[in-house]
Amino acid sequence: MNSTNSKWKVPLSKAQKLDLDKSILEYIDWHLTSNDSNNNRNNELIQSLIELFQISSHEDNADHQEQAEINKGQLLLPRKWNSIVQLQRKIMLLEDNINQLNIQLETLKEGSSRSGGSINDNLTYPIEDHNNNNKDSQIWVPRSSSFNSFVVESPITAIKLHPILPIVVLGTNHGKLYLYDIMNTSLPIASTYAHTKAITSIEIVQLDDEHKINIVTASKDLFIRSWIWNSIQPEKFELNKTLQDHDHIISQIVTFPHHINNSTMLASCSRDSTIKIWNLHEGWCVKTIKNAHTEWIRSIDVLGQYILSGGHDTSVRLSHWPTGNGLSIGVGHGFPIEKVLILPLPQIDNIEELDFNEKMYQKMGFKYCFTAGRDNLIKMWQIPIPSFTTNDIPIPNINPQSQQFILHKEFKGHTSWVRDMKLSPLGPFLFSCSDDNSLKMWNIDTGECIKSWANFHSGFINCIDTDIKSDDRKTRKVLVSGGIDCKCNILMN
Repeated sequence: MNSTNSKWKVPLSKAQKLDLDKSILEYIDWHLTSNDSNNNRNNELIQSLIELFQISSHEDNADHQEQAEINKGQLLLPRKWNSIVQLQRKIMLLEDNINQLNIQLETLKEGSSRSGGSINDNLTYPIEDHNNNNKDSQIWVPRSSSFNSFVVESPITAIKLHPILPIVVLGTNHGKLYLYDIMNTSLPIASTYAHTKAITSIEIVQLDDEHKINIVTASKDLFIRSWIWNSIQPEKFELNKTLQDHDHIISQIVTFPHHINNSTMLASCSRDSTIKIWNLHEGWCVKTIKNAHTEWIRSIDVLGQYILSGGHDTSVRLSHWPTGNGLSIGVGHGFPIEKVLILPLPQIDNIEELDFNEKMYQKMGFKYCFTAGRDNLIKMWQIPIPSFTTNDIPIPNINPQSQQFILHKEFKGHTSWVRDMKLSPLGPFLFSCSDDNSLKMWNIDTGECIKSWANFHSGFINCIDTDIKSDDRKTRKVLVSGGIDCKCNILMN
């Protein structure tokens, strides 16, 4: 005993050692009493420990036992242990915050040197205006580090920003639906198991009641579900409708206004090689397009009466959804297409001053589109103008060459599958995410990568979303991403 004490110098004063010994004794006595074991044996063990710890009197120990009886739920040793664990967690959080602040400081220094000493995220880039109206545009280049981040129970497979509130809605690989405040991510505002399998896509529709939104989710379980969320009762989702008509995994859904009665419509695509159009309010499937692709349709985008689609057959196709007419096709990817995106044209007043082709593009509402594939590429295509019948219904151009998309640009930089793309709400820029764990920002006019966030997640980045460009309110500078690492990263100004 003495030799051991001489080798091991405990860094405690006599008073601290006595306090620790009594705490251990108190805990062991509580443990023995809780297990309701043999009292004589317990007393012998306690007495042995008193001698081992060299506690001067049994009266001191009795006082300690009496105190332990009073505070059985508040034993000193467990409380000290919990304090150490909590302190360690706080230290880790502080270290993480310090690292984030150091990264932000380095970013600000880089921005200062790049702009000649002026630290400003609102950089000005000269851009090409597609209507021959050249001008400078204020754009948003997000910072290098996340404004905020949080982790959920399984990989994030779908993500969507609330159109007005600082709220992000996300779905996971386990079929769980979450709603978080992006300013305070300590706990979700609401959550529910929305599906039995992975959620693949989320859409949000603002309802007439300003407090309510319609959240629509699609899943690998073959169901589309419509939920009502009310900001007055924010802790729950109310199931509104369940839509079922697909025979296989639903890859993506897109909401859009009907061009005639102004009701909200929903388009969906599936591994069953079909595209379906739904009346979201009624829950009916109003149109099924069966011949758009020969294999799994991975992605769609809708503008007006036109629907763009891409999939496993490596082609991108344009269809007229009210009639189901296939209009044109683009072929150029070497592997399946993961995402398609329409680039809307800005509306102009003096349409009569345009030439015939530009008038037709204005009539359609778009001229270019993007595709992202498993060949690590993003391609920008010029879409051919279809022919129009006397009833103003678009049909394929008689000339087969005029049915082919024209490759306009290629965006090269990702080193693995490109999973998702979103247009920047400010300026002609495109965000993309990839299985190479990076997020990139591209100048649409030049094809140049403006900025790259390497290792933005510790695994594949599945989905991103940005704010919606709006004329009736200030556009928010915010971008959210979700990855296989179960993490949601938030970039804000």
